[in-house]
Amino acid sequence: MPARKSKILETVDLTYPIEDGMLRFPAPWHPDVSLKAMGRIRTVGRRTTCITMGSHTGTHMDAPLHFI
Repeated sequence: MPARKSKILETVDLTYPIEDGMLRFPAPWHPDVSLKAMGRIRTVGRRTTCITMGSHTGTHMDAPLHFI
C-alpha cells in the first residue's frame, strides 16, 4: 500500500477587527457600526458588548450565501 501524503493547509485570516465607526457599505439603509459596553469586568465580573452592524461590514458574515 503506498504511503499517504500529508497535505498541510495554510489558513490566512482576512478578517477586519470590528471597531466603532468602521467603514461599511455606503447605503442609507445600512447601519453604522456601533459598539456599546454593557458589562465591565471591574464592575460586574464580565465583559459584554452590544454590537450593531450589517452583514456588509468588514469581512462579510454571510459569505458564501451573500450572493446565492
